[in-house]
Amino acid sequence: MATTAAVEQGGARISIAKEAIESFVDQVNGERALALVVEHDPLCMPVGKTKEAWTEAVGGEYAAMARIHIEDGARGMTHVKSGAKLVCLSFAEAPKPFVNEVKQGEHNSVAIRVDRANFESPKSRDDFMEAVKRIDDGIVREEMGRRSIVPEPLIQFVVSNVNLGVALAVGLWMFKRAEKFVRYTIDETLRKTADEISDTLSAKIKEVVRAYSSRQTTDDRAVLTEVVIPSNVTVILITKTNRCEEFSEIDLKNVVAEMEQYGDLLRQAQEVTFFRTGTNDWTLQHLKTRAGEVIGTLECYNRTMERLRLTREIADVAKRDNKHSDASTGSE
Repeated sequence: MATTAAVEQGGARISIAKEAIESFVDQVNGERALALVVEHDPLCMPVGKTKEAWTEAVGGEYAAMARIHIEDGARGMTHVKSGAKLVCLSFAEAPKPFVNEVKQGEHNSVAIRVDRANFESPKSRDDFMEAVKRIDDGIVREEMGRRSIVPEPLIQFVVSNVNLGVALAVGLWMFKRAEKFVRYTIDETLRKTADEISDTLSAKIKEVVRAYSSRQTTDDRAVLTEVVIPSNVTVILITKTNRCEEFSEIDLKNVVAEMEQYGDLLRQAQEVTFFRTGTNDWTLQHLKTRAGEVIGTLECYNRTMERLRLTREIADVAKRDNKHSDASTGSE
């Protein structure tokens, strides 16, 4: 898994400190488990958990090794109110609840996180960060590292706003009775988070996504925009935007309407993910329950299993190529 050995990401050699390795091991061995997601793709539901971890010395470096559990006992179910076909992964062999991976920042703050692997050079990354600073100097700018074969172009916005989190939580618990209150609170909160450049949070996000899409790269895949609203129930909103497209405004009233369809289910949630379709509707993808289970739509589950199959095939090919290379080197 994680190692202190330097790897190349975004045109730079990146290494992890030994202290960070040890902190990771302590976290894995704590009361909560890390979710294992295929290729760190947020549109895939978690399929595994960490069970325990330890540190090993490997070739003069240190590595965090972990024992994991991949759940293969999927249970089908039908949601009564919506009629949606769902799949539940119970993780009976790894029952610990999930870690809250995104922490709430300062009140009324917006942070962005990008993966250095999605930039071709440190200069390209620095230019983007400077563009964000020009859009709004108050946006917190951070980096994340995903050790994946082909990391999806991803930009994450963490919107820390207590009022917004409470409004969405009320929507989960009180359904239509809270609808007017939720919509009023959401509208008010979005106005408060705007600055002199934009009137709404969506406008601010649009500016940043435009700068990200125009970064120097040969990767022409669509950009995933992940808006994370941390709270007692963390809400994640994902949009996929082609590089030639503009990011569309987020209408949280539509999100609340989708929540109402699954209100009884979402009351179990620790974290819930929605995806915006081409018709601008928000659809449930998957959720983590407070009991440590994962529930996703059948479509999301099938997509996850296909992505897992392809990833395993790529890994198998890479192993065969490495063995062939080692054999060729040894025969010289």
